[in-house]
Amino acid sequence: MSRAPTRKPRRSPVGSLALAVYIAVRQVRHTWLTTACYAIALAAVLAPLLVLFGLRNGVVTEMETRLLRDPDTLRITPLKTGTLEPTLLEQLAAQPGTAFLVPRTRPLSLTVDLEAAGGATLSADLEPTAPGDPVLAPGPIPAPGSDAIVLSDSLARALGRRTGDTVPILVTRTLDGTYELAEVEATVLDILPPTGPARAVGFVSLPLVIDIENFRDGHRVPARGWGARGTEQSGPRPFAGFRLYARDLEAVPALVAWLREHGIPTHSSIEDVQGLRMLDRSLGIVFAIILGIGSAGVLLSLGSNLWANVERSRADLGIVRLMGGTSGVLVAIPVIEALLIALSGFVLGALGYAVSDALLSVAFAAPGLEDGNICTLSPTHWVIALLATTGFAALASVQAAARTLSIPAAEGLQGGPT
Repeated sequence: MSRAPTRKPRRSPVGSLALAVYIAVRQVRHTWLTTACYAIALAAVLAPLLVLFGLRNGVVTEMETRLLRDPDTLRITPLKTGTLEPTLLEQLAAQPGTAFLVPRTRPLSLTVDLEAAGGATLSADLEPTAPGDPVLAPGPIPAPGSDAIVLSDSLARALGRRTGDTVPILVTRTLDGTYELAEVEATVLDILPPTGPARAVGFVSLPLVIDIENFRDGHRVPARGWGARGTEQSGPRPFAGFRLYARDLEAVPALVAWLREHGIPTHSSIEDVQGLRMLDRSLGIVFAIILGIGSAGVLLSLGSNLWANVERSRADLGIVRLMGGTSGVLVAIPVIEALLIALSGFVLGALGYAVSDALLSVAFAAPGLEDGNICTLSPTHWVIALLATTGFAALASVQAAARTLSIPAAEGLQGGPT
């Protein structure tokens, strides 16, 4: 009777993976010097990429965030004063990109004297405001027609005033050779933080600055009892300028174009943001170039090294096949070797990044970036970097892994190539 041929016992997937890991680890330990060289080469490419991306994510992103958080970034300022009719300002306020608009009187009418706590007077500017003013938000805003004032931090310190105090606003004029004085007892509604406007300025309601300008123009202001002579201003009045804030950066160009069409040249800070974004794009291009060149070099060198390892180990791999190792085991060996090299290189690259981050934080510390924002990477960035590194290493091992499929079991009996 003929005996049925015996079948080799099939390994479980876990057993096959364990065998591949065991052989790959042994191979890496045997060629530890070569493995270390490739891990260092990988770290030499990875560390600069991490630092560059950390700078892009740290300094550039932080600067852009601060710019966008500053209300003046979205401010559009007329370059010269003029005569703006209320109907024009109403049309401007109705534009889709307008977030806030308040008319302004002539600059000379906005300069007044404020009485300090000790009795001395200080010259300061008044700025008209209205509900929704982004400079004062989220704090309180003087209601239209009220005699309240919000002081900048520098002006409050110079006056020695606190929230709730009363600040006399002194307005003078000379009419027909007669000196006249008008006074407003303004209540300090709020004091802006030091990060607010640096100049000495107080924010008051628009009706108050209109009354001040009318008084200085020689008119009577009966509602306040200012001026015994002169005519009373009545009817719609033109304004000399405005304080305008766009809804977002994308709305600035449209508003600037609309104002230019109406003969109003303007200035905005969008150029600063665009310059910062151009820097971000430039860093992105540099990042892509370094990534491309470095990745190509690592891919070729690591791939050729794994290919050479397969060629040197043909006899050993043939023996593995004789012992029941499947094609999957042989394919997995160079892949696992590549992943071990990638993990070693990633650890070394991360150490290089940590050292660079510490040096950069000391050498290039800037105001507002004292909290380690010079070079920052989030946990998500680290996970992506790890996955990209291991994925690239696995890609480099593809050709070597495919080469193992051509190794017959007889290679182990022949003792490999001579």
